[in-house]
Amino acid sequence: MNFKTFGDAYKYVNRLILDEGLVVEGTSNPLSVGSSFGKKPRPTNELLALQFTVTNPRIRSFSSEYRNLNRPFLLANFLWTLLAEKNASNILKFNQFGQSFLDQRGELNSAIGPHLFKRTGKSRMQFDMIASRLQSNPTTRRAVIQLFSKSEIENEVLDMPCFNHIQFFVREGKLCCIVVMRSQSSFMVLPYDFFLFSIIHEAMAVRINMKLGSIMYHSNSIHIYHDEFSRAEHVLNGNLYDSEDEPMKAFDNATIDELCIVFNQLSKNQEKLSSWGSELLRNSKLDDYWKGMISKYLF
Repeated sequence: MNFKTFGDAYKYVNRLILDEGLVVEGTSNPLSVGSSFGKKPRPTNELLALQFTVTNPRIRSFSSEYRNLNRPFLLANFLWTLLAEKNASNILKFNQFGQSFLDQRGELNSAIGPHLFKRTGKSRMQFDMIASRLQSNPTTRRAVIQLFSKSEIENEVLDMPCFNHIQFFVREGKLCCIVVMRSQSSFMVLPYDFFLFSIIHEAMAVRINMKLGSIMYHSNSIHIYHDEFSRAEHVLNGNLYDSEDEPMKAFDNATIDELCIVFNQLSKNQEKLSSWGSELLRNSKLDDYWKGMISKYLF
């Protein structure tokens, strides 16, 4: 299933789940949102092993008269990922729902930042290592970043990662990306997950100076909870208005460091972004693309 925009893919996939999904009874696991954390089972309509392709990953978000996405969280989630940490204090200011998934240390176990951008001593971040592999061997099939480990199975946690891995391929002069999910909440969470992975995809393309190719999104289980059906019908029967971002210009390590500095400052004073955030951006070392993205989504 090929789509030019994420909005087109979102509408088609969710309609398919509602119309053709298999009814699956909800879990009783107190560690799962699928049971409202043990309060009651939440049955779903589910499709297995579904994949869709978006040919223009920059058209990664939409607006809807019946569904107001948390636009600040879309980009804030990516910026928090760059911090390469599990501590949730910064990101919770943009999405309070994450409070339900915190462990006793105030951490989100499913955070992918440590897998991608963590630097330990003299070791390079995995993002850098994958970029080097793609540059040295453009035909490689080994540019894989694993996001789910056996420890998740051995020690069940409250916030088990929904992600399996990301893989990159250089084909026909473009960087393609494959995202593999073990589980995907399609109606509520997919817009945020797709945004995150599509911007990581573009960041890798910019890092290796390659044209941006398609992103292929594969979900082993993609589902809609029955208690979301009514709202989903309203959204799918209405119009979705696509939003395309400008092409990214820079994503070197200096840019990552500056984005982390700016995000840390913004997250401390979220309620006053419009009044002083513009001045913070003007004084930052970020290029016009990143200043524009932060203004577009966070202000």
